[in-house]
Amino acid sequence: MQEYLIVNIPIPEEAKDVVNSIIIINSNTIQLKLSGKYNNKVLNLPFNSKDFGKSLERIEKKVKEKLTIDIHDYNKIEDTICTEITKLIDKENNEIEPLKSRVTVNKYSNDRKGELYEAVLVDKEPSFAMINENKTFELVPFIDEKTRTLLPPSQEEYLHIPYEFESVDELDTYIKKCETEGILSMYRRVKSIVSKCIDQDETVINLISIDIVFSYFQDRFNTVHYTGVFGDNGTGKSSIGDVVEVLAYRAMNTTDPTPANIYRALGKVEAGQHTMIIDEAEKVDQVPEMVAIFKSGYAYSKKINRVNPNSGISEKYYAFCQKMIIGERPLGQNIAKGVLDRTFSITTYPGKPVYDIKEIINPTNTGKAEYKTVYEEIMDLRKMLFVYRIRNFRSTIPDIDIGIGRRNKELVKPYLQLFSCSFKGEFNLVCIDCINPDTLSDIDRTTLQEIKNTFKILVDAKHVRREATIEAKLLPIIIELAIEYHKGKTITYSDLWNVIKVKFRGYYDERRPNEYHTEDFGIIYRNTISNVIQKLGVETRHRRNSTELLFHMDNIIRTVVQYNIPVQSTLTFDSPPIADSSGEDCECCERSTDAPGINTKLESSMDIDNVSNISTSDRQVISDDNEIKNKIQEYKNYNNIYRSGKTDNWYCKKCKYYGDIWFMKTHPCKGVAAS
Repeated sequence: MQEYLIVNIPIPEEAKDVVNSIIIINSNTIQLKLSGKYNNKVLNLPFNSKDFGKSLERIEKKVKEKLTIDIHDYNKIEDTICTEITKLIDKENNEIEPLKSRVTVNKYSNDRKGELYEAVLVDKEPSFAMINENKTFELVPFIDEKTRTLLPPSQEEYLHIPYEFESVDELDTYIKKCETEGILSMYRRVKSIVSKCIDQDETVINLISIDIVFSYFQDRFNTVHYTGVFGDNGTGKSSIGDVVEVLAYRAMNTTDPTPANIYRALGKVEAGQHTMIIDEAEKVDQVPEMVAIFKSGYAYSKKINRVNPNSGISEKYYAFCQKMIIGERPLGQNIAKGVLDRTFSITTYPGKPVYDIKEIINPTNTGKAEYKTVYEEIMDLRKMLFVYRIRNFRSTIPDIDIGIGRRNKELVKPYLQLFSCSFKGEFNLVCIDCINPDTLSDIDRTTLQEIKNTFKILVDAKHVRREATIEAKLLPIIIELAIEYHKGKTITYSDLWNVIKVKFRGYYDERRPNEYHTEDFGIIYRNTISNVIQKLGVETRHRRNSTELLFHMDNIIRTVVQYNIPVQSTLTFDSPPIADSSGEDCECCERSTDAPGINTKLESSMDIDNVSNISTSDRQVISDDNEIKNKIQEYKNYNNIYRSGKTDNWYCKKCKYYGDIWFMKTHPCKGVAAS
């Protein structure tokens, strides 16, 4: 966001029929906003107070090049400039009215409380476009506030493809086009283009189309999701970014940006200035500041404070906007877990799209004749989406219940809320469930169901990825140990570490007893597991000779729900028995008793339709006491069995059984001392 200085020139009464405003920008540009007599045209004219005579000649030449103006009307403009500029030069800076800070912005709505102003180029001149009371477009050269003046960017200042129109009349024609369009029909239009330029799975095409349409209303909602596009070279990742760049709201396509790039692009005036496409994002998770931007940037109200090195003043920057992350590999689960939790990730594969988007958006005549037709179709749709946003920005969006909670609700609800409404016709929205079925077309109902099904697939895939985390792998172990704990047994940290070495597939190096080489999670370390289990509802208490574990079942069950782990959520424990200090059993040789009952199965957390849940039938569910007893027996046996030298035979300290490790882990130990 670039800052400027401004001086307003008073307009005399005799010139007000010709010009609405004259302002000096940075002492080198004069901006004229002409009156309705000349279609409210805005002109930026070069000016140099040190060479006043030549500046007037250049101003006259440029004005007469841009429009046909009556000589008497031009003389009024020139007389006003000459009179006021002479006064300013004579008074110099000491007597000039205090200068305001000027900042360029792409859009402004007074933090969603006022009318929407969108930066556009009309006949190559920068302006803000807004819809007036007559439901027609009006151009505003700047937005004047008490402490600052907001300016639209000039053509060379845009970080994205600007929205260009030939005249205000062209803008108004798109208002009429939008009157016959609903949000679902706009989605179908976008999908028609996306499916021609992207050859991927149907879910991928649907998600990209959803993101493009939603980007035009992202700042109407408090949260958004991120989209991660990952795949090998030549699988069309960058082409997806190119399609989003040309169709999404103010899409800024950048490669491996720095935090400073993002701060400058999103600015400190208002959230949601861009849609961001971050290509070659493999290193994002290696920059802590970038991870912080992504973690906070999915929520509208989040800001990041940074100290201006020049002034020493702390300034706030917005991080909110819809973002697409493109790379050859997903972000690291251990480093950027919070970012992945806010992301719907898709994998790309080689395909053969109907059109190559890079050839379509090439403005030169170097391709097939039909490319120009497709390009014009894309540009027309882009303008329609833009005007559609301005036209409906202040419309009411009713609340809906999608039947899910927590993070998934934040990532899904805004999108279903938007697509469950109708912008068609009037300047308001109607919940689709409240529409008379007779007035809702079959194609709209099918389209809405397609969007719902897309999110079902994405959330289900997100759950599967979460189940592959170390936290999800640890939860069943923690529940098993918690059963023992609530029967009165002392569970130590060493017990947990020993069970991990049995349950996790991998390799244990006896020379390094505090680390374990797992197949799924790489090397895990004994001291770092304590940080993980604290998040899962287990506390540690240090004793003289050991570290005990305290299991808080309410917190564990809440964590089970969060990770969608299919175990029972109702655990009924008897009161823990008082430990008998006279007993001879040590904590590794506790007597075997029946485990208490477990009754209630967790329900799926995904219920977008409020009718059916995403299937979890492939996951094993602990359903009766016998299975629990077997798992407890396996844990007990682990503490009693030992390996015979370097052989494959394992023996039990408590009975006469011996065999390989798989049999001995679950053998029916009778507790009789071996001979």
